[in-house]
Amino acid sequence: MPTIIFLKRAGGNLVISTAADTPQDVLDCMGRICSDCSRLCEKCGNAAYAQHTMPIRRLCSWCYAKDAPRIRDLDVATEFPDLVSDHTASLVPATGRRWYAIIRKCLVEMRGVVRDADLAPGTVQISDIKAKLGSIRTGFHSFHDSIDLIDQQLHDDSLLTCCRCGHVGERARAFMHNEGVCNRCAVFARYGKNVA
Repeated sequence: MPTIIFLKRAGGNLVISTAADTPQDVLDCMGRICSDCSRLCEKCGNAAYAQHTMPIRRLCSWCYAKDAPRIRDLDVATEFPDLVSDHTASLVPATGRRWYAIIRKCLVEMRGVVRDADLAPGTVQISDIKAKLGSIRTGFHSFHDSIDLIDQQLHDDSLLTCCRCGHVGERARAFMHNEGVCNRCAVFARYGKNVA
């Protein structure tokens, strides 16, 4: 029997720490248990993905909707003035509010890359952020190759994030209007019930 030093949740995953003398086959077995747990909802055991919550939690769409986090308003010109033109007074993304978390995360990364690359002010200027064909598209007045991967990551993340509730990881098939929604929101939308 292994000596377990601690058992905790970190980043939506299960972490088990054991004594140094634990046999390798026991470590392998515990690694498989942690790997299996990393694909399950913390509350109900359904298939799940890590969510954009603080702290990071692994929840299915049904459990996520029960206690979805409050979404702060997002104005790119106010929070990220170095990523827009000096003449831009306000730039609110034309997307679902529940996408604001992934947009904010990518804008923080873009700002960091622009600062690390020591680019001149105005080298990167976002003109708009909008939903198009079920994903997020970013328009630029001025663009630099250093942020290309982050912009692509924002697009890819939006393909796996519900625009109605913000749940990450699943997308309903054949949902009308090319809207990126999870299975729970699609069920409620089809049957005329209000969600979140």
